Amino acid sequence: MKTINDGKLNKNICKRVRLKSFNGTTCKPINQQIGDCDDYWKLIGFEGEIIADEQVYKKLFKPTGKQRVLVKFYCDIKDFGLASHNEMSNSNWANSLWILTDDLTPV
Repeated sequence: MKTINDGKLNKNICKRVRLKSFNGTTCKPINQQIGDCDDYWKLIGFEGEIIADEQVYKKLFKPTGKQRVLVKFYCDIKDFGLASHNEMSNSNWANSLWILTDDLTPV
């Protein structure tokens, strides 16, 4: 299956994508305690737009070895009861999540 992990992250800014999995799986792990506000698997199948790439992620967080991009979802993730870890007042990053590039497919 095609992913956006093509080694050219800067070219992916503003690219429309669909979430095909979350953290590499297509369903919430049953052997872990995951609260409803962290059940991001609910967003699988939904679309958004890449608004920041791995270079921005590395400036804000300790790199994990896996590439992430910031996806602003077209649906309101609060309607799903999910937490957005990028909420800032008047922020363009509201309603967005840092997602592994392997979890995304281009639209």
